[in-house]
Amino acid sequence: MTDTVEKPPDINQIAHDDDDDDDRIVSSLEKQKVLSDDLPPLEVVREMIKYETFLRLSKPIQELFDSYRTDDNAITMVLDLIQQHVVERFGYCHVNALQTAISRFPDDPIIKEAFYVKHNKITQGLVNQGQCALDVKLFTLDGQPTTLFSYITAEQPLVVLAGSTT
Repeated sequence: MTDTVEKPPDINQIAHDDDDDDDRIVSSLEKQKVLSDDLPPLEVVREMIKYETFLRLSKPIQELFDSYRTDDNAITMVLDLIQQHVVERFGYCHVNALQTAISRFPDDPIIKEAFYVKHNKITQGLVNQGQCALDVKLFTLDGQPTTLFSYITAEQPLVVLAGSTT
């Protein structure tokens, strides 16, 4: 195997390689011309996760992951494209249809086995609400180094809001 990929596999082609099998799992919502902003019901989410897993584990995608194994940004981009393809194939607009599945259906065994839930490395963290913050190194929007405490003044409160979009 080489360390570079001349042209990434076409995700749409991968999705249609086994058309007979895929047709059974694709929701009839796929045929809609307008994608829905709604969140899908449990049965549709289950099928979306099965299809996403099929794509992630496919040989072309695994080869792509192997080729970009040291480039986290490339891997993230491929994963984002797969999820966007899946939700659109099932007639939905936003990857939230997949990414909110575990919070919407926490006890569902199929959803709990989804790769990105099962192998999630994110932890609760060390800071809790109301706890004193530690001085940490930060960077301004223009890339200059600074610290959290450099923004604390007696005249103004400081609110730290953190989160993740994935």
